[in-house]
Amino acid sequence: MVVGAYGEGPLPAIHDSSLNHVDITGSHVIIEHLQAFTSAGSVPVEARCEDQPVAWRTGFTLQHGAHHVTIRHSLSYGNTAGIHVTRGASHNRLVNNELRDNVIMSVNTDNGGQDDSGAWGLVLNGTDNVVAYNRFSGNNAWCSYDFGQEGASIEVYEAQRNLIHHNVSIGDTTFTELGSSDYRDAEDNVFAYNVYVSHRRNSEFLVLRGAGAHFGPTPGTKAFHNTVYLTHPEETQGVVCYSGCGPHILELRNNIIWAEWKGIYVDQPIAESHNLFWRSDGRPLLQFFGTGNAMSSDSIIANPLFRNPDENDFRLQQNSPAIQGGVRTSVSRLFERDVTGVLIDAGATPDMGAHRAN
Repeated sequence: MVVGAYGEGPLPAIHDSSLNHVDITGSHVIIEHLQAFTSAGSVPVEARCEDQPVAWRTGFTLQHGAHHVTIRHSLSYGNTAGIHVTRGASHNRLVNNELRDNVIMSVNTDNGGQDDSGAWGLVLNGTDNVVAYNRFSGNNAWCSYDFGQEGASIEVYEAQRNLIHHNVSIGDTTFTELGSSDYRDAEDNVFAYNVYVSHRRNSEFLVLRGAGAHFGPTPGTKAFHNTVYLTHPEETQGVVCYSGCGPHILELRNNIIWAEWKGIYVDQPIAESHNLFWRSDGRPLLQFFGTGNAMSSDSIIANPLFRNPDENDFRLQQNSPAIQGGVRTSVSRLFERDVTGVLIDAGATPDMGAHRAN
């Protein structure tokens, strides 16, 4: 079954629900060419925190039992979460959507705790889903009591065996933070060929936890062929893994990470190789803590020589050190093209980052 637009004109709009704009509970359904949004000024605000809106509104929600559903070519904005994949939803495809300007927080309390949360482009709690070819931007709450600002492109909580690839995120505070609960770990999630760009303070690409953290551990996370470009000099971080990180928590290969503050923080050795780290002064801050922990000899500190990062063109110049600087990984066979659609030569040594040199 297909539910979507027909004919020409603007996308059909479903908006200003008191909870979820589009609830999906079935299977083998295609949702396409729709928009779901919450109008500005339609939910309560926290007046003492710069009128930050606080409520629960989602654009599209895959409810418990929803499986083999596709949401594609749709737009979701102004919500707490553009798309929410709940704990019992599995084997769904979320592809080619625009998830932008979701700015409502779910919690924002001035109680001295660390419980503020939201806003997100996508909240992922389910298993065995594919999140691909989406565009994220402006998914940020501007005033959080606990964190100053809050938000993420993709929030991963309790989610397992999800494949997150070929997405582009511009201007979100965080790309992905992973968290586990007493019920279930966030486990075996793969991030590949994503591009994350932020000029915001406190921006982070990937945040993971070991068993010593309250929301840890987040085991089996793999990050391959991602391009990260964080330009703010204050507290921007490429990869953060703490409270008992290790190779069972994170495998990190073939990434380009340009961060003006800190490229990586890991408190124990991880499975890391063939990554490129850089910042504009040529001295990226790389914190490999723990006994025997250091950057792999197969990783490099070098300018990646992007073509035009000011215009978000992160293709590689012909003399880039990232060209043929990678290594084949356990998921290399899954991807035939890079983030821009350029064919990947399966027989050649891989390039670092999300773009294949051409």
